[in-house]
Amino acid sequence: MNHFVENILKHYIRESQQGYGSTIFGVILLIAAILLFKFAAPLSLLKGLAIPSFLIGLIMGLGGVTDGHFARKSITEQISLYENNREAFFNQEVPKVEKIHKSWKDIRIIWSVITLTGITLLFAAKKDYLKGVALGTIILSLAGHTEEAISKNFNEKYYKEVLEEAVKNDSVSLNNGTHSSNNSSFDTTNNQLHSEQNDKPKKHHQHKKEMPKTFLNNKFYNQ
Repeated sequence: MNHFVENILKHYIRESQQGYGSTIFGVILLIAAILLFKFAAPLSLLKGLAIPSFLIGLIMGLGGVTDGHFARKSITEQISLYENNREAFFNQEVPKVEKIHKSWKDIRIIWSVITLTGITLLFAAKKDYLKGVALGTIILSLAGHTEEAISKNFNEKYYKEVLEEAVKNDSVSLNNGTHSSNNSSFDTTNNQLHSEQNDKPKKHHQHKKEMPKTFLNNKFYNQ
């Protein structure tokens, strides 16, 4: 099996596992929240803890199963696309990994805001119920930070692998004269780079030819 095909396989299996793992964690939170709603004392700290547990459990449960399903489905599709049409694969995969790569900062900001909101509420709240809401928000946002850090670790690895392989395959097609231009940002960037490289020697050559003319003209006028 091709080394990069193995990387595709590993990446989408990990994405699928993380998605289903999030679903399991979300279901556990939902069960815990339902039990707390049912058995915890009214307006108690535990009752307040149930609210963020239910909301985050619902989001992780639904989001995780969706991500897991599509990642599992993408395994055979992406490998088949890479083996049959590499240009189409990279036109699809490069923008995807670049989008994920750029999203980490925003994700960290969101979780940080949620954490700070929980901390602020914890110190400002006087009732146990609100303290429970704050405590649950802090704990679950820290869990979100941890999950995203794990996700970033293997997604950034795949991001670098995709870009390296894309450059390698693009250079091969250019050397063979079979590269076709398209509207992707990756191909546009490459075309611009090659155009600039071709223009530079011409400009330099023109500059050299014009130098003697300028010198002779100046000498004539000085006389």
